[in-house]
Amino acid sequence: MIKQNVYVRLLYKARNRAPAAFIAFAVLAAALITGCSKGGQTGQPPTDTPATAAQTDGSGSSGNANGTAPALADDFTGVGTKIYPDGTYSGDFVGGVRSGHGVMAYNNGNIYEGNWDSNARSGAGSLTWPTGDVYDGNWVDDTRSGNGVFTWASGAVFTGNWSNNERSGAGLMTHANGNAYDGNWENDQKSGDGTFTWTNGDVYTGNWVNDARSGPGVFTWGSGDSYSGNWADNVRSGLGVLTYESGNSYDGNWENDQKSGLGTFTWTDGSVYTGDWVEDTRTGFGVMEYANGSIYEGDWDANSATGFGMMVYTNGNTYQGSFVNSEFSGTGTFTWANGDVYIGEWENNVRNGHGVFTPVNGNPLDGIWEDGNFIG
Repeated sequence: MIKQNVYVRLLYKARNRAPAAFIAFAVLAAALITGCSKGGQTGQPPTDTPATAAQTDGSGSSGNANGTAPALADDFTGVGTKIYPDGTYSGDFVGGVRSGHGVMAYNNGNIYEGNWDSNARSGAGSLTWPTGDVYDGNWVDDTRSGNGVFTWASGAVFTGNWSNNERSGAGLMTHANGNAYDGNWENDQKSGDGTFTWTNGDVYTGNWVNDARSGPGVFTWGSGDSYSGNWADNVRSGLGVLTYESGNSYDGNWENDQKSGLGTFTWTDGSVYTGDWVEDTRTGFGVMEYANGSIYEGDWDANSATGFGMMVYTNGNTYQGSFVNSEFSGTGTFTWANGDVYIGEWENNVRNGHGVFTPVNGNPLDGIWEDGNFIG
């Protein structure tokens, strides 16, 4: 305990005489103090949750000095050194309690250097963990509260507001890989308005809930694509507009990050589909207006006209009947603009099977057709 007392006295003197020397000596003193003490936790904060670190930083109590070191008077005021159950303090005292500036070397290797008020860290101060993590900022009642900077040994840095050891309010989090979030925090999580920027050029600006993109927001990909709409748990969900770099766009409903429900897709050539979507594909009922003016209205499956539908061509011809993979297949009726009509079976867009062709002028042909030709 005598050695521990001496180390902390020297540590405090180093702080007053040369800040650079203090930092170097603090690391050495912490190691020596830890070796002189028994017990203590390592108190390593996780890389992404600095709040946990504060729970193991060895917050000091107001216990009496022990061991062979001389004890201070209970009402001591001035600069002195006192050994507590969780570490050794050297600095200012007022009425026997830590108040003013001082250094606390905890048994677990943590070192706090800064202001104290009534035995609690309060005001400006810096806490260093043996892992290399450092918090430098404001304290209130022994907790990180107010503006402060937390630097992880990994290289990640948070600069902003704190409340009760948690990131709260406005703050900038820069990750070791270069990704960064600038916005609001609540309970140590991204919450409210904020912007996340990835190193690949992707950017999201919008609402956050419990560390996830939730609510209205705009995501712009480095490729040039952009989405503006609703989010839930980091995926597009609800109404939103996706505009591709090519100029194509989708305006409609989303579910689990996929087009799902009612929506409209517009191509740059002028083609437009309005209807049902399932898992990013045109599936269900929909209307397709092609760039050449032709219109299909009917059933869809996996982006193909499949089921019952009607095709209206710009020249006045129409087909109504069964489709498979966007081709006439099954039973259907084709009506030419001049009034001719074929009712019967189709395969791969041609008359195949039994059918009746009724021309405007002439006799009907009722029988078997093969590859578009009447067999008889």
